[in-house]
Amino acid sequence: SAVPYGFFGIDALDGNTLQIAPALPGDLDYFTLENLTFNNVKYDLTIFEDCLQITSVRGAVNGQKIQAVFDVSGKTGYKVYVNGFATTDYEVVNGQIIVELAFGNAIVEIR
Repeated sequence: SAVPYGFFGIDALDGNTLQIAPALPGDLDYFTLENLTFNNVKYDLTIFEDCLQITSVRGAVNGQKIQAVFDVSGKTGYKVYVNGFATTDYEVVNGQIIVELAFGNAIVEIR
């Protein structure tokens, strides 16, 4: 459980929201976990330093959400992208960007 909780920062905030807060070790470019399950929905998850990608979502999604959290302490001039499009639909709280989106295939990236 150290990998999903420690490196991926996976946590269930409530019965409907899956939080992902990547903390990739410095010597890795990316890390992938396959066949994860949240509320009977299976998915694959890849994390990068400032990016996460959810793929292969299978099962009935019934209003579940994803909350992506990235540490941006000391960073400036960044933009947030969801599925390749810049967005301003996020919050910055205590040096962390928090993006909420519907559960599904998605890429959330800080550039």
